[in-house]
Amino acid sequence: ASVSRGGPAAGGSFGRASRGGGRSRDRGAQTQGRGGDRSASRGDRQSDRSANQGDRQSGRQDRNDERRDDAGDRQEHRQDQAGDRQEFRQDEYDDHWDHHEWHDDAAAYVVGATLVAGAFTALSCSATQTVVNGVTYYGCGDRWFQPTYSGGDVTYVVVDPPQ
Repeated sequence: ASVSRGGPAAGGSFGRASRGGGRSRDRGAQTQGRGGDRSASRGDRQSDRSANQGDRQSGRQDRNDERRDDAGDRQEHRQDQAGDRQEFRQDEYDDHWDHHEWHDDAAAYVVGATLVAGAFTALSCSATQTVVNGVTYYGCGDRWFQPTYSGGDVTYVVVDPPQ
């Protein structure tokens, strides 16, 4: 059996042109098409990752901003409360001294008036103790006080000078 080496197949171009050459070009086009699809998918995924990363960063920044705002609001609230407490203390102090100034007024000490112990000790004079007929009196300037009890607390009643 002899093989003929003549005709269109002798140069090998027929087989290559119709089968191999065409296939390799088709296969190359298919490979290139798939590779292009892969590159596009890869680029889309990278874009998605970048967008997601940007969204996460923006969310973190928003939460940090909210925390800073909340902390500032809490600080402002604490300062307001501290100011309110200071104002209350100042009002109480003023009221306290207004009360004492009123009691230090000579007209306030009429016979029969009663002073609580705190008002008595806050008098602008130093009271001197005197005992007459077994009764204790305290003199403060031209005013005289006799200690008594009211509800278990010591109070001081303005009295006439002892005889």
